[in-house]
Amino acid sequence: MRKVTDADKLFYYEKNFVTLDGLWMLEAEKAMGWDEALKIDNIVWIRLFKIIIRRLKRYLNIQTNTL
Repeated sequence: MRKVTDADKLFYYEKNFVTLDGLWMLEAEKAMGWDEALKIDNIVWIRLFKIIIRRLKRYLNIQTNTL
């Protein structure tokens, strides 16, 4: 068995991340309709990006909010 590389990990997490979002969206659409599912999906993605940015800033020790 070969060693798992960082590229392998990135591929694995990225594929599963996108798959999870797609599956969630399909089931939400079935349960509540497209418009409501899309509204919730947008809210979730906005919250997720804020969390990702906060974690990256902490990890990279970035103190400012500017580029």
